[in-house]
This record gives sequence, structure tokens and C-alpha cells, in this order.
Amino acid sequence: MKISLKRPAAILWALFTLFVLRVVGQITVLIAAPPFLPAWEEWFSGLLAYPYLLASQIALLILMTKMCRDVQHKRNYWGTAKRGLGEFLVTFGVVYLAVMVLRYGIRMSLYPAERWAGGSIPIFFHWVLSSFVLVLGSFHLKNSPQRTYSKIQIASRGLLWGVLLIGVGIWASFQLAPFILSKFLDARPAEYAVRVERSVGFTTSDGTRLVADVFHPQRVTQAPLILVRIPYTKTFVNSLFGNVIGRFWAERGYTVVLQGTRGRYESGGNYEPLIHEEADGKETLAWLKKQSWFNEKIGMWGGSYFGYTQLVLGDSTDPKIAAFLIQIASSDFSKMFFTDGAFALESAIQWALGSYGKTDSYPTPEKVMVAASAIPLVSADEKAEGTRIEFLRHWMVEPSGAAYWNKLDASAKLSQIQGPVLSMAGWFDPFLRAQLENYQRLLHSKNAAVARGSRLVIGPWAHARSVQLPDGFKPRHYRLESIGPALGWFDQHLKGWPAQSKDAKVRIFIMGKNEWREEAEWPLKRAQPTSYFLGGRKTGLIGSLSLGKAVSNGSEGYVYDPLRPFHGLGGAMIGPRAGSFRQAENASRPDVLTYDTEALRGPMEVTGYAKLYLTVQTSASSTDFTARILDVFPDGSSFNISDGIVRQKYVANQPTGIEIGFWPTSYLFKQGHKVRLEVSSSNFPRFDRNFNSTQPNALAETSQKAEQTVFYGQSRLLLPLIPEPPGPGGLND
Repeated sequence: MKISLKRPAAILWALFTLFVLRVVGQITVLIAAPPFLPAWEEWFSGLLAYPYLLASQIALLILMTKMCRDVQHKRNYWGTAKRGLGEFLVTFGVVYLAVMVLRYGIRMSLYPAERWAGGSIPIFFHWVLSSFVLVLGSFHLKNSPQRTYSKIQIASRGLLWGVLLIGVGIWASFQLAPFILSKFLDARPAEYAVRVERSVGFTTSDGTRLVADVFHPQRVTQAPLILVRIPYTKTFVNSLFGNVIGRFWAERGYTVVLQGTRGRYESGGNYEPLIHEEADGKETLAWLKKQSWFNEKIGMWGGSYFGYTQLVLGDSTDPKIAAFLIQIASSDFSKMFFTDGAFALESAIQWALGSYGKTDSYPTPEKVMVAASAIPLVSADEKAEGTRIEFLRHWMVEPSGAAYWNKLDASAKLSQIQGPVLSMAGWFDPFLRAQLENYQRLLHSKNAAVARGSRLVIGPWAHARSVQLPDGFKPRHYRLESIGPALGWFDQHLKGWPAQSKDAKVRIFIMGKNEWREEAEWPLKRAQPTSYFLGGRKTGLIGSLSLGKAVSNGSEGYVYDPLRPFHGLGGAMIGPRAGSFRQAENASRPDVLTYDTEALRGPMEVTGYAKLYLTVQTSASSTDFTARILDVFPDGSSFNISDGIVRQKYVANQPTGIEIGFWPTSYLFKQGHKVRLEVSSSNFPRFDRNFNSTQPNALAETSQKAEQTVFYGQSRLLLPLIPEPPGPGGLND
């Protein structure tokens, strides 16, 4: 590139003077804020905060002064022509200027309030700096001899330009990420440019520094606020996701506070799951109330752990939370960890091994199995990681209802919650049952606005991810689903805008049919509880499930050996094994009893809470009975749909009636398919195995086999069937 400049020093001094005016102008605004100069926040590009910005500007002015003097006198380093330096400066200057022109174009096209000069002072002076670099580079090129380049050097320069173009493309994609996200979500257009305050916060009463990034819509003095308390480490991916979400909401008129919980993101202190969230959350609200940009309208968003960080603040009144969007979480974590007496082992291990360190990680399936197989179970942490994870040990040894869990239980706050809740749950999420209980309590809130305004969505999701369904259907990515409803929800409850539509109280995804459907309530009142009775095997290895009446008075038994548990695949848990998967053929296992319906004559929808009533007998004083519902395809392949377990004490060798509650579901069994029931005494490692010991299960070091018997007669599977429209139906015709 050849640039002809007759007086480069004069041009450099002129550009230098312009930049001096920029620095002086900002200092003047800081001291006196004269009305003829732009407001304070318009002088920032978002990269550096004052006074770091001022220090960098002064350093830059000193360097620019040196460059101008050297070029003026044509001496010293910057005034002595160097071909290589000139090529570098021109290349850098071209890319620098192009990026800043592109940035200006993006700003002008996306944010109407910024046209044409508003908020662009930093960009204009980046043009000044890039022009300074170009002029300096052209001086060196003009005053140094031409060079001849080899083919390798030409190719190298071409490669360099390719890398630079890719880099600019990545940068532009990052700048446009909220816009791209809005297209995926069909969201309303952006309105405001965004100013970001990095690493701001306060010190709690016990001396812990809680740190947040704050995203402000520019030209808005006070905006409704969305608070997200993040329980993750600050990785590149988490930072990127947080930045895009923060800018997306801020561009649409919200102040967004992304705060790390204690010991996470950039916040200080030690990470102790759930322990400090109520106290830290209330101190965060008190800090927010003191900020000049606080407008008293707060909404909260988040799932799992940072769904809990919302619930513990539900009863706050000064300030109060006006709206909540809570995903895959519940007020009482013990109800996730304990299902009818059994411990959700795989979920606990996935969480603990992934989060106990300074940096979140994803434990391998092999490491999870090593931990799950530990005897005694309480030593799982040392077996897998070689260290003690105290909170995991508490989870294992403290039974549901113990003081440890009661202290963390936020369920009482549901009756005092100050704003409506949009609850987003997943059919394969381990919080589902407890989250549905929370929803029922919200409907009976004394606060009429909460009862009237709360909503429930249940989708084809596991914990924070979508799952592929048995027929191969792949739902939209969970992250998009979790963000999608937020803008309309907060617009309605924080800005007072009309609801986007007259949405129903409940929206559920019917797996198998693969459609969303609006409902008036949960559970569905029109569901018809329909019994399928267990019958013994006539031929082969599979017994019968017969509609409407008992077909056998016999029994069938098996031996449950805790050291050789049945390894289930799929279900509602934390981790990559959650969801629905093609199952191995388990009918040949001696410790699994299998029962099938006949092939369905038409589609049959099961939506709600299925139950299994069994008459059983065991040689153990305490043991488990487990059950799974599967969809058997015409080709014989089967996929898990729902499961359940019950752990309780027994009088040895005495017939006892038990009830196993299945995980809530909504699934359409198609014509020609069969409904399969599997009965066993383990579903490992989804649940911990029962050692049939007199010791607490987590501490047991020995085990004993149990002789299990299932009696037919009144043993039955109760399915909540949804009536088909008039015409050919399923087995419930």
C-alpha cells in the first residue's frame, strides 16, 4: 500500500491535538459537567474504567509526543525510516480503522437512539488513533527503499491477512451476538446501546467481596433490573454466555446484574453449596437499593442452583422481587436428592465432582462410576478424586427431613413470595417432582397476583439440556428455550406492558407426538386413571400387562444382590446419561421382571403421575423395589420413559402392599407399540443401591442378598390416560 503524505509530522501533530482535546474534554466533564459537552457515560468504550482509562490515555499521549517529535526531526527510532515497521503499522492501522468503522456501522444500524453521533465519541477517537498509526506507517514506507518479496513471503502475508480477516469476523460476530440471538428467539428489536461496568460489587457483613458485571442501557437513567446470581466459575464460555445475555436484555431496556455467588465467578469466599445464598442475596438487594440507577423494579432469572438463589429471596419486601423466572429448580433440594427414600446418587456425584474445585469441570462416566461404586458410599469422593468433598458427604449421610436440609429449605417462602413465577421444568430433570409441588403451592398463595399470574412450562428437557426422544426427534437447544420466554415475561411484569398473548396457565410438551399443548391446570383433570394388571409368563421371559382386570393369582421371585445391581440407563438426573435411550434386553436378567401390553390398536397418551401398586415379600428388613416404564417399538427396541423407586422397612417374609410413584411424564405411545413395565430392586447409579443392611446406607460396609417376591392378583400399573378425540383409540377404547 502506497500513501503519499507531504507533511506527515504536521498531520501527526494535528491528530495528536485532537486526541488531547478528547482527554481534556473527559476531564472537564468529570470536574464540571458543562452542558455543551456530552454526558459522562458517552466517553467510554466499555474496555477500561476510570481512572485506568485516564492513565492509559496519558501514557499514550506521552508515546504520541515522542513519535511526533521523532518524525518532525527525522531522527531516533520513530523518525528513522524502517520498511518492516512501516508495513506493520499500515497493516495494523488498516485493520484498526476497519474494525472501528464496522463498529460504528453496527451501532448506527442497531440502536436508533445513537444515530448519528450519540455515544460514539470513543469510536471517533479510535478513528483518530488509527489514522495516526496509518500516517506514521506511511512515513516509514515512503522514506525506505522498496523490497522484493519471495513467493514464501507473499504467501505468508496472504496468510496473515486471512487470519486478520477471520479475527475481524469473529469480533463482528461477538458484537452482533445479541442481534443474532434475537432472531433465533423472534424477540423485539434492540433499542439501546449498552455500557458495561466490570467487576463492581460490595463487601458483605462477614467480609466477603461479592462481584458483578452490570450492563446498562445507555440514555436511560433508571431501568427495570434483572438480577442473575451465577454459581459457576468464570470460564471463557461462561463469560461469553453471560456477556451475550446481559447485552441482549440491556439493549431492550433493562439494567442487568450478573453477580457471582460466594466462591464463584469473581466473587470471594469459599464455595459451600446453598449455605450462604439467602444472607448473601438479601445483602445484594440492600446494595442494589443504594445504586443511583436502581428503579425498584426487579426480576430474577436462572435455573438449578440459581433458581434456588431466587426462591430464598421470594419473601423480600424492601425491595421486593416483582417477577421470577425459575428453571429446573425447587425450594427444597432434599426432594431432588431423595426420591421415596432412595438417594439420587448419580446427580449428587455429577454435581459434587464437577463443582467442588476452584474451576467447574465435567467428570467422565468412568470417574462417576468409580465414585458410585465406592464401599462405603461415603468414601466416593476419595475413591474418585483422592480428597474429601464435605458437602457431598453431608448430602449422603443427612436423611431427608434432617436439620441440615431443613435449614436450607425455602419452601415456606412460597406462601410469602412477592411476585409471580414462570416455572420451567423438564420431563427428565431431577427437580421436576419438587418443582411441580412448588407450582401447586404458588397457585394457593395468599397473594392473588402470584396465584393468578404464575405459569408452568414442562418441556422435553433434562437438567439444562434438551434430549433426543425415542423417535429421533431433537428439540430446540435448551439454552434458547430457557431464554426465549424471559423478555416477554419481564416486559409484562417489570415494565407493565400487555402480555404478548393470552397464554394458558400450563404449557406442556407431549413427547412422541412432539407437540406443545396449552392446558388449564396440572395435573390434567381429564386424565383417566386406567389399570393394567400384572400377569405371569405364559411363554418366554416376558409377563403380561392386561387392561381392566386381574389375570393371575400367582407370584414370581428373584434374588437382589447389592454387589451386582441392575444398571439402568437414562432417567431424570444431572449429567449426560439423563434422558431417554435405547435399552438393553433386560428380560433375561434374573433380577428383573418384565411385563408387556399387547400391541396398541391406536395411539395412547400418558400424561401425569403413573403409579405401580404391588404386593411384595422380602427376606430383608429394609430393601428397595424399582420400576420403569418403557416404550417398545414394533422392531423390538425399547426406550425408557419414566421410572420410580420405593425404599422402606419390611417385616421379613410377610406380604406387604407398596406403592411406587413414577416420574411425571407426558408421552404418546404410538399404534403398534407396546407399553413395558420392568420391576427390580435397583436402578444404579441413578439411585444408590440398598445394601439391605442395618447400618445407614451411606456408611454400610457389608451387604446381604434379599429374596424378593412379587404377587399378582391385585398388583397393577395405573396410567393416567388422556382420552383421544372420537374415533379409533388405543387400549383404553
